[in-house]
Amino acid sequence: MDAKLRSRYLTDYNFIIAAKGSPYNSTRFDKESLSIFNRILKNEIEPSVLFDFLKGFEKHEGKLL
Repeated sequence: MDAKLRSRYLTDYNFIIAAKGSPYNSTRFDKESLSIFNRILKNEIEPSVLFDFLKGFEKHEGKLL
């Protein structure tokens, strides 16, 4: 089965759904992602920049919130 990423943007809000143990549920992610999210909303950068940023996180990294 070939899964494909599908995305659509309904509103101009910053949020991501992450599991409790996810590296995206960390203080590092909160601090470093804010600028990226805001720049995406202002059409200053493409969402692909966020995906590249996410690749830099390891499982179980950082302090959980």
